[in-house]
Amino acid sequence: TIIDNDTKLQQIFCGATGTAMILNDGRCFVFGSNKNGELGIGQNNNATETPVHVPLPDPVAKVSLGPKFSAFLTTTGDLYTCGYGGSAVNGMGCLGHGNMESYDSPKLVNSLVEDGCYASDVHCGEHSMTVLTTEGEVLTCGSGSYGRLGNMETFDQLYLEPVEMIAGDDVVQIAGGFAFSLALNKGGIVHAWGRNNEGQLGAGVGLAVDVYAMESLPTPIEGNLEGRK
Repeated sequence: TIIDNDTKLQQIFCGATGTAMILNDGRCFVFGSNKNGELGIGQNNNATETPVHVPLPDPVAKVSLGPKFSAFLTTTGDLYTCGYGGSAVNGMGCLGHGNMESYDSPKLVNSLVEDGCYASDVHCGEHSMTVLTTEGEVLTCGSGSYGRLGNMETFDQLYLEPVEMIAGDDVVQIAGGFAFSLALNKGGIVHAWGRNNEGQLGAGVGLAVDVYAMESLPTPIEGNLEGRK
C-alpha cells in the first residue's frame, strides 16, 4: 500500500494526461499517460493506471507534468527531468540536458549543480521549461518559437539560461501554459511572454486574435492590475 498509518498524502499535481502525488515522507507516485517516458518510471508504455513510485535520491517537493515531459524538484533544490527531449521540428532542449535525448527515468539537470543554482519552482510547457531559482532568477530552455523563452530569439536553448530582462526583479512565483510563461515579482508586477494567439498573456491583442501573436520579451500585464499586490 502507498499510504499507511505513518504516511499521509501531502500534495497532488495534475498535468494534461498525468497525475503525481507526494507523501509526507517525500516519496512521489505517478500515474497516467507515459508514451514518452514522462512519468519517470523507467519504461515507455501507453499508460499506467495505478500509482507507481518514482525513485529519487531526495524527498520530492514539487512536480510539473507537461504534455510530453516532466520535472521533479527535490527539497534540496535539485531538478530532475524526463520524457520527450524534443526534435529539430518541434524544438529541442526542453529537458535542460544539452541535447535532444529522451529519458524514461528522471535525470539530474547537472548544469544547475555546476552553476551552484538551486530551484524553487518549475513549469513544463509543451516544448519548453521555465525554472525559478532560490535567488529569484528565472531560467528557460527548449523551443524558442513564439518567444516562449523570453529572450527575443527564436533559437532553441539546450541548457537553462536566464531571462535577462527580468534578471533583477526578485521573482517569487512562475506559472505558464503550453507555449507561454508568467513571472510575479516581489513588487507585485506580473510579466508575461510567449504565444499570445488567444490573448493568454493579458497584454492585449486588439479586436482580432492573430494566430501568430506573441511577446518575445517579458511584458508587464497592466490595466486593472496596476498597483495591486
